[in-house]
Amino acid sequence: MAQCFGIGKATAMKILKSGHSLQSLGEVHVSMEDIMTRATEFMAACCGSTKRNSMSDVRVDVWSTKMARRKVTAAPELKNLPPATEAFEMNVRRAHIQTAIWKSACEAEPPKLDPTVYGWKRDDVSKSLEPVQLPTNVALAPQDVLEMIHCGCSSEKPCLTAQCRCNSARLPCTMFCKCRGESSCQNEKMLTGTREEHDEADDVE
Repeated sequence: MAQCFGIGKATAMKILKSGHSLQSLGEVHVSMEDIMTRATEFMAACCGSTKRNSMSDVRVDVWSTKMARRKVTAAPELKNLPPATEAFEMNVRRAHIQTAIWKSACEAEPPKLDPTVYGWKRDDVSKSLEPVQLPTNVALAPQDVLEMIHCGCSSEKPCLTAQCRCNSARLPCTMFCKCRGESSCQNEKMLTGTREEHDEADDVE
């Protein structure tokens, strides 16, 4: 699985040695539900959280703990929080299929697993696979949160880099941003949305 911000190899090894096993990862006969349960328990332990039901619960627990320790009222940066359940599942699915291929390295053929079921999507233009950050039916964040996070980018190519708060949070810009989320905005999420709208328009035609 991809490394989470602030959690290094030493922490991961310590948690593995404490008894939080990830041996089911890459085992094709193990259900995805069981793999998710083990992965959630492992990541929760890495984050120092006692929550185990879901990564969203762990995320809230970590946020509240960090807020309790801070001497100022500003909330911690989003990169310091673990992923929510839906995003974490996509990550675990990608790790599962990759580990399954690794474990079958000595076999004549790798397991016949469809990448699009395990956190990937096919790009017909580039003929490649791209990671799925969230399921298509899951919003990037609640609407109230989208309205709270806004940027003040004012360069010739606004929101192009991670210095943009929205870009850094992997969220599209909105009317509350200085760029107003208009055509000049270079936020990747905005450009992706524009491409999808054009594709839909072409399909209608």
